[in-house]
Amino acid sequence: MRSTRPLEFSQGFTSWFETGFYVFTSIQPDTTWEWVGDHIRPRITAPESWHLPVGLSVAQEIGYQRRKFAEDSWNYELRPIIDKKLGRWYLAFNPTFDRALHGLNTGRGWEFSPNVKVGFDFTKVMARKAAQIKDFADFRVQQLNSKRFKFIRANARFLDAHTVALSNGKKITAKNFVIATGSSIAPAPLSQVDEVGFITSDEAVALNKLPKSLIILGGGAVACEFAQFFARFGVKVTLIQRSKHILKEFDDDAGIAIKEVFQREGIKVFTGTTIRDAKRKGKLKTVSFEQNVKRVSVSAEEILFALGRIPNIASLNLPNAGVKTKDGKILTDQSMRTSAPHIYAAGDCTSSHDIVHIAVTQGEAAAHNIVGSKRRMDCRLLIAVVFTEPQVAFVGLTEKEARARKIPFLTASYPFNDHGKSLLMEAKDGFVKLLAHPRTGEILGGSCVGPSGGELIHEIVAAMAKRMTVRELAAMPHYHPTLAEIWTCPAEELAEQIIVR
Repeated sequence: MRSTRPLEFSQGFTSWFETGFYVFTSIQPDTTWEWVGDHIRPRITAPESWHLPVGLSVAQEIGYQRRKFAEDSWNYELRPIIDKKLGRWYLAFNPTFDRALHGLNTGRGWEFSPNVKVGFDFTKVMARKAAQIKDFADFRVQQLNSKRFKFIRANARFLDAHTVALSNGKKITAKNFVIATGSSIAPAPLSQVDEVGFITSDEAVALNKLPKSLIILGGGAVACEFAQFFARFGVKVTLIQRSKHILKEFDDDAGIAIKEVFQREGIKVFTGTTIRDAKRKGKLKTVSFEQNVKRVSVSAEEILFALGRIPNIASLNLPNAGVKTKDGKILTDQSMRTSAPHIYAAGDCTSSHDIVHIAVTQGEAAAHNIVGSKRRMDCRLLIAVVFTEPQVAFVGLTEKEARARKIPFLTASYPFNDHGKSLLMEAKDGFVKLLAHPRTGEILGGSCVGPSGGELIHEIVAAMAKRMTVRELAAMPHYHPTLAEIWTCPAEELAEQIIVR
C-alpha cells in the first residue's frame, strides 16, 4: 500500500529533469507528489498513446493498460543537490521509463523496470520504411512528369560528340550534355562469392525476415551502418574488411573508435583480410579469408556484399564523344566539364565520393556553367557522414589526406567522455578533432566521432566556408550545456600553439 505524505520545499526551490534524448514534461510548482517506498514521484496522467522510432508502439509492445502505465512506469529517484554558490536547492529526477527508451536508442545498459517488456516488430519497421520511401519516390516521379522538361526513359550511348542513340530506336542531338548515370554494386573479388550468392544494400533494405546470422563483406559506410542495424535487431553479425581499419576514408582513430563500439555490442570485426574462398555448408554460407597469415572461416545464414560501387559508364561509348576516364571514372575539372568542352558530368560516375549532396552540388555547377553563369566546386568543403552510433563525420582535410598531399597542419582533439553534455546523455564514445594551418590558424578540417556527429560537423563546415581561424572559433559563444561547445576545446588548444604575426 502506498503511503502519501506532504512535501515541503523551501523558497527558491527549482525542479527539473533532463535525461538522454527525451524531456517528457515540466514539473509545475503546484504538482501533487506522492511517496512510493523510498521514492518520490509526481502524480501524472498517462498519455493516450506513445510512439517510438522504427514503428514501435509502446501501448502495444509494452502491453499494459493506461492506468497501470500511470501507476507503475514512472518512478523517480529523489536526489537533493545543494548548489552552495547559488544557494539554491535542486531535485534531479530520473524517470525509469525514459531510461528504458534511451537504452533502446543507444543499446547501453540502462535499467529496465521489471514491468516493462520492450521488443520490436520487424514487419512494422519495414512497412514504415517502405511507406516513407514511397512517399519520397512518388514526389520525385511527379517532378519528372511535371512537363517542365521532356522526360524520356531509355538507355543511351554516344554515336559522336553531339549525338546519342537510344534503346527505343531514336536518336537525339544536343549542343550540351550532362552525364549523371550514377553507380552500381562493384563486382565480387572472387567468383565463388557469386556462386554462393549474397544480398546487396538494395535487398537488405527490403528484407521481410531477419536472418539469424550475417556476414558483411566490406568496412565502409554502408557496411558499418548495416552491421549495427542488424546487430541491434538481434542478428549475429560478422564484418570482414580488407583494409587495416574500417572506415578507411577517415583517419585511423575514427575506425578504431567504431570498431571498439561494434565489438562491445557483439559484432565480430576482422580487418586486414584477404578473401580466399566462399562455399555453402548446408543452410549456411561460409567465407574463408587470411588475416595475419592465418586462415579463418566464418559461417552465417546470409552474406551482405558491401565492397563498394563502380560508375555506370561502360555502355555509354564515351570514346565516341571524346570523354576521357581514369580508374573507371569520368575526368572533370572544377566546373564539372569533361575532356569534351561541351559535355559535363556529375555524381557517382565522376566522383569517388558517392554522396547525394555532392552529386546535387556538382549537377548545379554543371547547369550554371552551361548557361554561362560561372560556378566552380569548392573541394575544401567535402563532407562525409556515417550514420552509425556514434555517428562519424568529417569535413575538409583528414590527417591522412594532409600528409599524403604534404600540407602542413597542427591538430588537436578532445574526447566526449570528458564533456559535460555527453556525460549527461551517457554518450561517451568518440571525440572531436580539428586541423589548422600552423601559421595562420585557419581551420583546414574537422572530424567528429560522437553523438549527433552528422549535425555537429556542420559548425565546422560553416566555419571553414568563412575561412575562420581556430582562435575565432574558440572565441565564438557556445551555450552550456550543449554538445556543440566541445569544439571550443580543440580550438583553444590550437589557438595557444599558433602565434599570429
